[in-house]
Amino acid sequence: MTEYQRSAFESIRQSDLFKEDPEDEAAPLQHRLEAIVDRVLSSRRSVRPAAEQLLDFRQAERERFISSVEFMADTSAELAFSFCLFATAALRVIDALDWEAWVVHILEVYDERGVTAAIAAMQKVQAEADSYAHSTTRADLEPVSRVLDGFVHGLNGRPLRLAEHPQAYTDTETLFLPPTISRFDDPRENFRLYKALAAHLWAQT
Repeated sequence: MTEYQRSAFESIRQSDLFKEDPEDEAAPLQHRLEAIVDRVLSSRRSVRPAAEQLLDFRQAERERFISSVEFMADTSAELAFSFCLFATAALRVIDALDWEAWVVHILEVYDERGVTAAIAAMQKVQAEADSYAHSTTRADLEPVSRVLDGFVHGLNGRPLRLAEHPQAYTDTETLFLPPTISRFDDPRENFRLYKALAAHLWAQT
């Protein structure tokens, strides 16, 4: 939106032609979103659908969403506008505790691959939510590596290095293990699987 268009839009909004309907609950939300992404709005690009969808959520969830739009606008107004279009559904599936991590994930995708990839990531929100659900039961290699080091050293008396790799294997000097295991619902079982993999690889050295 050019400076002239923005000025004209503001004049119309303040005129009698744009008086806010007192029964239009979405209008205040719409105006707040417009103020954030006005640089990329046009007659064909509106945040009205996002404002209407936000009415389905509690005030705290609306504020969380709008704060995220502001956060994304600091990086890209186009990304923030896309977030308005595609991300309201995320409020239904991403827990409040995981919301910030999800927003950062979207920004990382944008930084690496651009807005089209970021939109695709927004649309895959259910898969991301599922991964967060597993995060409380999974075992990660980094925090358990010290225990595994002692376990492996006790098997044959010589230290073997541990390193992360998507596939478990060994070159006889290093045991390569996956960075995370979430096969079981119990984190203790996932840790035991780490130990079983380490013992299996040790037998190959």
